[in-house]
Amino acid sequence: MVIAIIGILIALLLPAVQSAREAARRMQCKNSIKNMTLAVINYENTNGGLPPCTDADPGATARFANVDLIEPYLSWAVRVLPYVEEQTLADQFDMDARADNQDLTLMPGRNQISPMMCPSDGATGRLYSPDRRNPDLSFGKGNIVAYVSPEHVNGMRVYPGALINEVHPLARFTDGTSNTLMLTEVRTRDNRNDPRGVWSAAYCGGSIISYDMHSSEDPIGTLKTRNSDYNPFRNVDIDAFTPNARPTGNSDRLRECPDRDGADLELMPCDADNGTWTGASPRSMHPGGVNASLVDGSVTWLSDDIDRHLMARMISINDGQMNIEGELSASGGRRRN
Repeated sequence: MVIAIIGILIALLLPAVQSAREAARRMQCKNSIKNMTLAVINYENTNGGLPPCTDADPGATARFANVDLIEPYLSWAVRVLPYVEEQTLADQFDMDARADNQDLTLMPGRNQISPMMCPSDGATGRLYSPDRRNPDLSFGKGNIVAYVSPEHVNGMRVYPGALINEVHPLARFTDGTSNTLMLTEVRTRDNRNDPRGVWSAAYCGGSIISYDMHSSEDPIGTLKTRNSDYNPFRNVDIDAFTPNARPTGNSDRLRECPDRDGADLELMPCDADNGTWTGASPRSMHPGGVNASLVDGSVTWLSDDIDRHLMARMISINDGQMNIEGELSASGGRRRN
């Protein structure tokens, strides 16, 4: 009888203990995002704009023709290392070389730094190896990414998010820094062929993500004019990358998608990119949503069921619309989803 009573008490207490532990882990994740956000802001104070998310140049057009032009370059996180007391690690990077052309004897991108980690995910020790022939070339994984566009990654100059492929002056953020999302969380997989979580290179789902909600001015995403007017509307056949999107919705469009069935079971669905565009959902192990930060330095919570149009406006830096729920009609009225 005593053993039975003890068993019942343990069964009652265990969920509470687990909930308390997750609350503590979520707070650590929130602190990590806060610290990285402050690092980005300190970079802006020193350099006159937010850090580039990649060194890639699309050439004569505003829209990148191929995602391969974007991803091999060093990420925004490498550039802010000195502002999170990681100057020694920062000195190991050759800032004039791509992420995949760093010194293999140092391979600084293999490191994992605490400000980029969220203990809920368990990413410690996880690596990504982009070249099967060269196992020495590998990248450590983390849990914090930056928004580059409310549309596709390759459209970051057409419909810009907080970080793009150049130093990004705050004067361009006409929607206001307190209304614009900057950083958020992602999950990783214990799979060396899955790029999600790579913090030192500009891989989609690694250090950058986009939302995949097109503009009504450009419904098929071909416009190539810089800083074009953005008016979000839900695609007919595509769901936007909302927090923790499940296999029944959109799947992260990545450089590689190994073991799709396993990814679905882990609630991290993915597809391989089609060569032109990529995008991914913010993801966490926290029940109901993800931590995120705004350009003004504050940290907020994005729930899994956030209104799609509201989130699109929060990612865009210059849509000129209030951050409200629902799709807006051409006349400025409001049309619910």
